[in-house]
Amino acid sequence: MIEIQLEQLLTDRGMTAYALAKQAGLHQSVIAKFRHNAARAVRLDVLERLCAVLRCEVGELLVRVPDVGKAASVAMKTTRSGATTGKSSNHATEQKSNGKRKRDTKAA
Repeated sequence: MIEIQLEQLLTDRGMTAYALAKQAGLHQSVIAKFRHNAARAVRLDVLERLCAVLRCEVGELLVRVPDVGKAASVAMKTTRSGATTGKSSNHATEQKSNGKRKRDTKAA
């Protein structure tokens, strides 16, 4: 799991989220998502702006931490071939199968 260490960096630098947003040219809602680890995706230009203002490296802002529960869940879903199975991939296979049957039925 990736954690965003923005709150800690702000504290270390004595900077407010408002000041960071202004200096980085970002909306306060973007900063809030980062502060609360609620961001689902991160644009590279946003990372660049944050790191420039905070004078840090990306590795100081984004840190990978082990997620024991999630790692065990993924390991149990892995097949012998190493492919991970999940609802989305099974669902796609079912759709293909259903679509193929429908085409076969129409052709017959």
